[in-house]
Amino acid sequence: MSEGPWWLAEWTAAVRRPADAVELDVAAIVMSALGSVHVRRAEDIATQRARLDRLADGAPEGTFEHWHRLLFVIHGFGGDGERYHDARSSFVPDVLDRHAGIPIALSVVAMEVGRRIGVPVQGIGMPGHFLVRAVGAVPAFVDPFNGGEVLDEQGCRQRFATMFGDAQTFQPEFLQPVSSHQILLRMLMNLKSNYARRRDLITLGDVLHMRWFLPGVSLDEGRELVRILGVNGRFRAGNEVLDALFDAHPEASSVLDDERRRLRLRMN
Repeated sequence: MSEGPWWLAEWTAAVRRPADAVELDVAAIVMSALGSVHVRRAEDIATQRARLDRLADGAPEGTFEHWHRLLFVIHGFGGDGERYHDARSSFVPDVLDRHAGIPIALSVVAMEVGRRIGVPVQGIGMPGHFLVRAVGAVPAFVDPFNGGEVLDEQGCRQRFATMFGDAQTFQPEFLQPVSSHQILLRMLMNLKSNYARRRDLITLGDVLHMRWFLPGVSLDEGRELVRILGVNGRFRAGNEVLDALFDAHPEASSVLDDERRRLRLRMN
């Protein structure tokens, strides 16, 4: 798109690639430009990435035990229940400041430190509570929010039951690894809820704009983005999204014509 904030080019470069080629640390740091004081310009991305490098420096490589001790004993990473709904608890640079955050942001730090010291760590997208899985370790699952508590499958089921009770049935696929794109999408959906609750329409529009460049955008999501771009006065970007929606959803042309008219009314 020809219109947008400084981070737009950085974001599209980071995420418009196959999921297994996404540099998760880069993408998560760019996402932090939505609200972290640490990421205000492109040069800050490398600075924040270097903080992850330093966190891993000097750690013995290649074992689950060293990875676990580094993060959860030496550095004391864990959850911050009091500031759970603070957007900064979702931003990797702020998590690195406080050694605390929400489960998925802590998990990204854990995955990226693991990658740096040769311990493969996968994200596990269990509903309601993101976990990680250290490949080859038994028990395999780790809860970064609860200070790195190590869980077997039964422990994960119990954690799920604590959150949902009888309202939702546990499925084995809840413990399957998720892709980098799926992790970034879940992070954005958390931020969407946060900024919608605060009625911060500018940042909410930025969240939806970032989501636009991840796979699987629905027609309704595209229409929502067009509307908030219009509310925020970003008419050129809104028209570009509409053009893409017309190409992707020719069956919805009448609905999209209505969106185009609404956007033009805001321009006048």
